[in-house]
Amino acid sequence: MSAPSTRRAVPAAESIVRTLREHAERRGEHEAFEFLHGPAAAALRRLSFAQLDRLAAAVAGWLVHDRGASGPVVLAYEPGLEFVIAFLGCLAAGRPAVPVRPPRQAAELAAFVRVVHKVGAERLLLDAVVHERLVQLGAGPELLARVRTLDWLGDMAAVDDLARARPDAAGGASVAFVQFTSGSTGDPKGVMVSHANIVANQRVIAAAFGHDERTTVVGWLPHYHDMGLIGNVLQPVFLGRPCRLMAPTTFLQRPLRWLQAIGEATHVTSGGPNFAFQHCVQTIADRELERAPRLDLSGWRLAFVGAEPVRTATMAAFVAKFAPYGMRAGALYPCYGLAEATLMLTGGDAGVGVRSATIDRDALEDGRVHELGAAESAATAVVACGRARGEHRIRIVEPHSQGMLPELQVGEVWASGPSIAAGYFDDAAATAQRFGGVLAGDASGERWLRTGDLGFLRDGELFVTGRLDARIVLNGRKLYPHELEDCIADLHPSFRRGGAAAFAVATATGADLVLVQEVRGRTAELAPERVLATARARVVERFGVRLADLVLTTDSILRTSSGKVRHHANRAHYLAGGFRRVTAAVEATHD
Repeated sequence: MSAPSTRRAVPAAESIVRTLREHAERRGEHEAFEFLHGPAAAALRRLSFAQLDRLAAAVAGWLVHDRGASGPVVLAYEPGLEFVIAFLGCLAAGRPAVPVRPPRQAAELAAFVRVVHKVGAERLLLDAVVHERLVQLGAGPELLARVRTLDWLGDMAAVDDLARARPDAAGGASVAFVQFTSGSTGDPKGVMVSHANIVANQRVIAAAFGHDERTTVVGWLPHYHDMGLIGNVLQPVFLGRPCRLMAPTTFLQRPLRWLQAIGEATHVTSGGPNFAFQHCVQTIADRELERAPRLDLSGWRLAFVGAEPVRTATMAAFVAKFAPYGMRAGALYPCYGLAEATLMLTGGDAGVGVRSATIDRDALEDGRVHELGAAESAATAVVACGRARGEHRIRIVEPHSQGMLPELQVGEVWASGPSIAAGYFDDAAATAQRFGGVLAGDASGERWLRTGDLGFLRDGELFVTGRLDARIVLNGRKLYPHELEDCIADLHPSFRRGGAAAFAVATATGADLVLVQEVRGRTAELAPERVLATARARVVERFGVRLADLVLTTDSILRTSSGKVRHHANRAHYLAGGFRRVTAAVEATHD
């Protein structure tokens, strides 16, 4: 028997829908998607490439003949394969898709309605569960009149009839979908992603990750967010390779299921934010591993890590815990990207693992990079996110003068290339500010994406140090929230690692530092006064600033759908008294 082919899978089609059509013609009944751990009654648990192509074509044919509706289509689905069909159907019909988080409570319904009105959606595609929830939440008749559930997808005669009327799939520079940003640092904005952007970024991911004809993708990330949509849903469609999906709640409630799904396949690509790896370390008990069927992670070829700062301690702990089950340190793959760039911009070489620089924290505040030994008290580790991939370029820029900075100086990360989106939907001012960066002294007037992230280059590799608008300024010092959060992470066994939010609160005399920390387990054993005193001493020692308040809470801090800490939202929640303290003994000390 001959060895399997390892030819890189890089299709030539100019749209993801045409790529799907090619795979349906060549790979027909090969499995495209399997949805794991879904409801027992779920009709769609598996889809072949031929089935997916036929169903997406039927949705496209239905949309083209959808009387009285045009323009963007809002998609609000619970996790499952029906979303994949609806999304690709919108793209095939040339109707921009707008994937959003399904509302689960009244406050989320209001945000959902704002998105519908912002994009001017005359049609909403929902599953039956979301439709029923909208009714229960009190959605008005004007909104409900726009809803369709595609309940005819189970009628193969209707599907085949509509599929025969498939339109010629849109492509090129036309808008494929509107990706609303995570809102980690402000109000979400709708990024207009073109068909060409999608294909360009799929090529980047496939080449950087070393994907080939053996690759299997396993994922749990939200399908309405860029990492889950571009990385987990569209990359296997682009490759013509199988994908195993599960709901985010399945992972959050029992993360071992994610690892088990990885262990059941070979040549696997799967990943997520730093918090996902920390969640596995903290939540999966040794006894659970002992009771479960034998876990084998040797087939996990590439474990991408992105969306938030990558902690070297988290990565080391993850490898240490799961190395006995075949986890390789070299499989870890830190990378960098954002919705405004479709998804991925930089990444290292597959198989190298996590690489970091240990630098002087005080020099970093001044925008300089000075490397130190790991044991030195002022040292902090920053993880390398690799080089710009494909035709993309990265520059480090002084955000005020807009002058390009040399290596080993910290500035704003600017990017250009074929994955950069056209701008924000119906927001010319924000588009000009974010997508219209021009380097000082550049007579060509080339436009760059201002990412809002801070970082530096070393030997061409990008190191991301934080967010430009998330830095905390106290007594003239510029501090990164994640470093303050990490500072107290091991202060008590009940502290949930990665479950902290640091922010500044304005006072009559300046600003005070506040830390909110999630606690789990036997909180009765906490001695709040002692913990606060120890935390204050540590923060003063490492950063030279005073910790005004430490909130110990069993609540969860506020995060985006991709797991990023929403620092602004957590500050507002704190000021409104929203966090329930474990004890009243820890009181705020600011005015």
